[in-house]
Amino acid sequence: MHRALFEIGYFGSVYGLFHIFCGLCAFLFLCFCTKKIANTDEREENRVIAGTVTKAVMVFMILYLLFLVKSYINVVIPYQTGNYIQIEGVVRKYSNIKGTERFSLKGVEFECSSDMPWGYFQHGDKSILSGNGQYLRIRYIPGRRRNTIVYIEQLKPEQEAH
Repeated sequence: MHRALFEIGYFGSVYGLFHIFCGLCAFLFLCFCTKKIANTDEREENRVIAGTVTKAVMVFMILYLLFLVKSYINVVIPYQTGNYIQIEGVVRKYSNIKGTERFSLKGVEFECSSDMPWGYFQHGDKSILSGNGQYLRIRYIPGRRRNTIVYIEQLKPEQEAH
């Protein structure tokens, strides 16, 4: 009764790469708009304000793109090359507060929230984790701040396997 519940894969990669592509398009569009405003608007005050706002948004877009690319390199590529840790066991200390799920498995702590661009997090009100006592196999990429789950598989509890 093994059943894969989550795996970061092609769809997650395409979704993330789509974010990167959209960010790059927005950046290029803003560059175009800034140049157009600077060349056509006759009032210096409007040019300065538009240029400042556009530059601030462009800096934000560049930082966001760098963050997405860096996290892709730190999470997706290690998983695809087999550089992950796999554990299996019973979920302990499960809590779900405001869409952030926290639990431990074999003493390893996990925190899953939507502020992670890659890896498992609860979508809306639907969670694939049922709480304490669920027997899972998890693959994760260890991190300084938190462990990123890249694969979850529901396993039959050991006591039912006999």
